[in-house]
Amino acid sequence: SFFDELVSRRLEQNVFAIYFPQDPWEDAELLLGGIDERRMETKLTWVPVSRPGFWQVAVRDLTLDGEDMNLCGSQGSYRSCSIALDS
Repeated sequence: SFFDELVSRRLEQNVFAIYFPQDPWEDAELLLGGIDERRMETKLTWVPVSRPGFWQVAVRDLTLDGEDMNLCGSQGSYRSCSIALDS
């Protein structure tokens, strides 16, 4: 496929980045093969993919507006579950 060809022969890294601006007059951006740290508010945290072929990672919980969601069990249980990341 087109993307397989890009990854295997032309990309510097096997990564991509998407930028969605808050300003509706500013252009969005898709960057293949790298990241633009000027677009980031915080440092990246790399985590291993738990299911190859999907953007699925293991988590213990999610936090929304500073509040734990307890989606993977009660607080302190340290039980993990999986989520799929999507743009």
